[in-house]
Amino acid sequence: VIQNQDTTNGNTNITLRNFKIDGNDNGNSGTGLSGINFEYVTNSKIENVWVYDVEDYGIRSDKSSDIFITNCTLESNYGIHLGSNYAYRHIIANNYFLSNSYGIFFAWQTDYHLVIGNVFKDNGTSLLLYSSTDYNIVIGNEFYEETSAGVTIRDSSNNIISNNAFYNSGSGTSNGSIRIYGNTSHNLITSNQIYHSNGYAGINIVD
Repeated sequence: VIQNQDTTNGNTNITLRNFKIDGNDNGNSGTGLSGINFEYVTNSKIENVWVYDVEDYGIRSDKSSDIFITNCTLESNYGIHLGSNYAYRHIIANNYFLSNSYGIFFAWQTDYHLVIGNVFKDNGTSLLLYSSTDYNIVIGNEFYEETSAGVTIRDSSNNIISNNAFYNSGSGTSNGSIRIYGNTSHNLITSNQIYHSNGYAGINIVD
């Protein structure tokens, strides 16, 4: 729906603020549509935007850096997607993620991000750090009733998951509130609170 103008040489100092995108997924025939798509964007902000029911990602940031995403609502999309071709230094703060397939998907070599003060509810996997996604900090977030996992770390290292709260987050014997597997090392998991009544794992480490 919204795309920065120059996806070859890039753009900088963009601010998107105070509006709603209703993707009306069932009412259109488009494919691969994102609500907001940044490519080669730097030093930009997305603030107080509600992205609802788009066909693909609510917000996609690819080959972009120094992006601040705050006070947004991502609902019934694929949430926020960073990567798959290098995205660095995003601050994702004080957002609400509801009923998305993914809340935030860090995809392949997307590093040095801060995820702080967000609320995730009824998503599939709320936060996925996937394939060489390193040196990220996830702190002070709340996770509720994920159907798959709260936080999954796969083939990624040197991340910090700290002072988060998980409430019945993660179902199924292969998931858990925090799930770690693959070629994964040197991640710090500390001072999280995990509340479970569904009988599944709090932290699940898979060979």
